[in-house]
Amino acid sequence: MPADPLARLRLAGFGGALALAAGATVAGVFPRPDPARSWPVLGALRSHLWPGVVLAAVGMLVLVVAWWRAGRSRPPVRWSVRTTALWALPLLCAPPLFSRDVYAYAAQGDVFAHGLDPYTAGPAALPSAWLGSISPTWGDSPAPYGPLFLMLARAAVGLSGGHLVVTVLLLRLVALAGVLLVAVYLPRLARGCGADERTATWLGLGSPLLLAHLVSGAHNDALMVGLLVAALAYAVERHGVAAAALVALAAAVKAPAALALPFVAVLAFPRVWRGLAAGGAVAAAVFAAVTAASGLGLGWVQALRTPGDSVQWTSLPTGLGLAAGWVLGSREPALTVARTVGTLVALAVAVALWWRVRNRADEPGAVVAALGWSLGAVVLLAPAFHPWYALWALVPLAATVDDRVRTRLAVAVTALCFLVLPDGYNLARATVLPGILLDVAVVAAVVVLAVVVAARRRARVSA
Repeated sequence: MPADPLARLRLAGFGGALALAAGATVAGVFPRPDPARSWPVLGALRSHLWPGVVLAAVGMLVLVVAWWRAGRSRPPVRWSVRTTALWALPLLCAPPLFSRDVYAYAAQGDVFAHGLDPYTAGPAALPSAWLGSISPTWGDSPAPYGPLFLMLARAAVGLSGGHLVVTVLLLRLVALAGVLLVAVYLPRLARGCGADERTATWLGLGSPLLLAHLVSGAHNDALMVGLLVAALAYAVERHGVAAAALVALAAAVKAPAALALPFVAVLAFPRVWRGLAAGGAVAAAVFAAVTAASGLGLGWVQALRTPGDSVQWTSLPTGLGLAAGWVLGSREPALTVARTVGTLVALAVAVALWWRVRNRADEPGAVVAALGWSLGAVVLLAPAFHPWYALWALVPLAATVDDRVRTRLAVAVTALCFLVLPDGYNLARATVLPGILLDVAVVAAVVVLAVVVAARRRARVSA
């Protein structure tokens, strides 16, 4: 056993990752029909998933504990990068965990590869044996992703020769490329922001949430976040054209990355309003070039509504809409109103945060933090919420916040690691009533707190 405490924690975390990968082999997200059902030993285990669920939960717990204890020592950047690579290795070799989205990516790439428009045709438009492997929610839904990612998905389908498992492995490599971008640029961003690059790398790169959902789950959020972190690093270094181009590429994977452009303009250009125009022109040109290369046009604008097909209380506006629907006896109008209000509030928060930092280019940490909190507002107030969405905000924030806030973010990471079962079943589905009541209680508490704070301020002014 290694004598170095960090070496012991690296080994313990690797054991947790091995257990998590073993749990994935039994209770992970397999294709449908499941080829492992006919295998002598694994087939029998797959008939009783609970041993795999327990093994994955224990592995995740060990991984989280090792990560937490390592964070107390402020491990060097190199240690965090190497340890993340070691912990990721078993997950790269195991079936996906916690979501069927990677199968949906493959099916959307297959639709595109067959000459159909994935922005108007869902996977069900193409007769395919792959259809059974995706979540039924997305069978008829158009792709909500940008043209760059859809081209990558189409390429994965082509390179796989039409084999689903090979396509999934290739898409996992795309996600891994995004994680590698985080490994390269997050320490650089933290240095540019005057933050501790060691704790930034520990929190933003090495978290079990990133390993579970971006490496194992192969979510395309990995590529979006990686490109976004690279854009911010270049923006802090005043390379405005490169930063704006990278924001456009990130938005060509998933649209929320476009929110970074005004913040990049503050960081990278001498005058903010001219920066907005220059950065906007560069980003528009790059996005237009990607769109033209894909041949898809602007169908992605309409397809952005697709995530709203998922109705779960983990989205605060959705939970409030469900509660209002119960009271009013009509769910859909209440959901529409609540989600629209949530989106408008999130945008208002982003605008307000940008306005506060618009003239603070000499404080890059404040500008990047404002973007991080803006993305956090978008995540919390979006029509749908999934645990990996939190990484949109967490990774940039890791490069800016102080130790107290980092601890709170790490607590949130820990909680989110246990929200979904290995086979992709979201525990939110089994907790609808208490979840909706929790949403209502949270909003009520925020309103009461705001009233109290406003009253105290008025009292100070009048005194």
